[in-house]
Amino acid sequence: MGYFNILKRKLYHAQRYGMLSLASRMIPFVLVTEYPRSGGSWFCELLSTSLDMYFPRHSFQRFKPGIYHGHYLPAGYMKNMHKRFLIIRDGRDVMVSNYYKNLFQRGNGDFTRDVYFYRRLFGFHDLDDIRSNLPRFMEVMFTFKPPIYYRLTWEGNWVSFNEAWLREGIDEIIRYEDLHRDTHGVMCGIIGHHFDERFSDKKISESVEMNSFKAKTGRDPGSSDNHSHARKGIVGDYRNHFTRESAEIFNHHAGHLLIQLGYEKDDTWMNQF
Repeated sequence: MGYFNILKRKLYHAQRYGMLSLASRMIPFVLVTEYPRSGGSWFCELLSTSLDMYFPRHSFQRFKPGIYHGHYLPAGYMKNMHKRFLIIRDGRDVMVSNYYKNLFQRGNGDFTRDVYFYRRLFGFHDLDDIRSNLPRFMEVMFTFKPPIYYRLTWEGNWVSFNEAWLREGIDEIIRYEDLHRDTHGVMCGIIGHHFDERFSDKKISESVEMNSFKAKTGRDPGSSDNHSHARKGIVGDYRNHFTRESAEIFNHHAGHLLIQLGYEKDDTWMNQF
């Protein structure tokens, strides 16, 4: 990614942050926040096309009601938002998804800025050997804070990010796994509860079809493209990549939150590795 594109994206984010913080009392913004690779973009696309709602991406935003998505930590001005949604996903799948995003993902034909940064940081000899690399990758993802020249703002790690929102409170928490299992049912429930004045079952059905993994990528769920933003489209992929060492490292840093969020009852899940 060229320096001009990096600068342009930083300006997009700065403009969005300023707009949301200054105009949230006057404009009914819908905020969707997530730890990276939790399914937030997909949810926003579903919501936007179901409700014909403005959803700006990678561009300067207009001062108008709409859906605004990011990896935002709680802030005082967010209490004024019309709606606030948190998207959560099993942290084990999040780790695997971030491995491929940070070390393989391409954008506009070239590697993203994250890929160049993280490949230098880790220096893995064989990037395709995720089973061997994942323990160190996760240790860094839970303990490392990027330098300010690389990331002016930082959302923290999977634990600190989600715990911050659990303390703050949110209008609704949406699980990626539920959305994956019953996309239409979950969207009907959310829209019927929060946007019932514009509810349309037919429109939601069309949105679900339009934004399906197959429609977006041309691939069936489970067919992977490691360079794509939509890599595989399945739940539980961590089982294909974790080792006992990976499980122990994840459990050390995040096992308590895995249980708190209802993904496991205790730490016996590690026994499968």
